[in-house]
Amino acid sequence: MALETQVKILRLLEEGTFERVGSSETLTAKTRIVAATNRDLKEMVSAGVFREDLYYRINAFPMYLPSLRERKEGIFTTVIISSVPAVPARAEGGYPAPI
Repeated sequence: MALETQVKILRLLEEGTFERVGSSETLTAKTRIVAATNRDLKEMVSAGVFREDLYYRINAFPMYLPSLRERKEGIFTTVIISSVPAVPARAEGGYPAPI
């Protein structure tokens, strides 16, 4: 993410204000952000490519989810759960039964 974009996101989080593209009118918004990355943000902060203040703003409630490579037993569960239909199908037409 470009440093200019990081400044804009930080302003939105801290002050609750932003400006639309091509406008000079300042608008307000109440926001919550859920962010995910596969990069090491601490390393990026040290390298100067990610703002430290934004890092601490978005790192308020960190959650670590290991990749499937690290938890191979989760692959089978994921495949099974995603292949089960949410609503049982009728035998004759294959469409979900009416509720």
